Amino acid sequence: MKTVRKIRDCFPKRNAVPQWLLIALCLLTGSLVKAQLPRELYVSDTRNGDSLPSAYKHVARFDFKYRSVIHAPGSGTYNGLFTLAPWTDASGGPSYQMSFDPSGLYLRQGNYTSNTWAAWKRLVIENSNELTVLGNGDASSGLNVNGKIKTREVNVTLTGWADDVFDNGYPLPTLKELDRQIKKSGRLPDMPSTGEVLEKGIDLGEMNRKLLRKIEELTLYIIEQDKRLDRLESKLSGPEK
Repeated sequence: MKTVRKIRDCFPKRNAVPQWLLIALCLLTGSLVKAQLPRELYVSDTRNGDSLPSAYKHVARFDFKYRSVIHAPGSGTYNGLFTLAPWTDASGGPSYQMSFDPSGLYLRQGNYTSNTWAAWKRLVIENSNELTVLGNGDASSGLNVNGKIKTREVNVTLTGWADDVFDNGYPLPTLKELDRQIKKSGRLPDMPSTGEVLEKGIDLGEMNRKLLRKIEELTLYIIEQDKRLDRLESKLSGPEK
């Protein structure tokens, strides 16, 4: 009766609320209270075992594991493990397991009829420094991808370009100077060595700028050589009669 009175108080005109509606609301309210979800989910302490995919049927569960037992990558001794398995006849696809590790989240899958799990795969991770990792890489830069990247377009933002080569007074070395530098270092001036590339990789934006600079310098050399050829041909042909 107290619930009925509370519901009636929500309406400005009490007579406008049918009695049957009040009873229905009371029953519904009581059902919702009784149907509240539990506040906790039980985690099984199965730290010493790594069950095969066929051991899980039509279930979602949490387990506490030794990281070495489930062969999960990462760091630390213990991992939380979440398992999601399909129907009992395996018609729902493979079973999935997610490992919670201090270094990130890892995912693996296995078919119901399989005796082994597939290899763990690291999920996208953003650490406290807002560095994102894809694959089993380290968070040493904004986005670290341990694998190939396939994309339709890459836009690199730069703070400068190489068109100063065409400015008056640009210190373009002579071909003889360039020859001496190549023989001394084994590479073009201002280009990274093989060791530097193998150790640090290359910056796409900076490397494109360096390559453009060399192309523009080469263009100037070609133009200058063409002028010299014109002068030489003019001398060889002699004055016109």
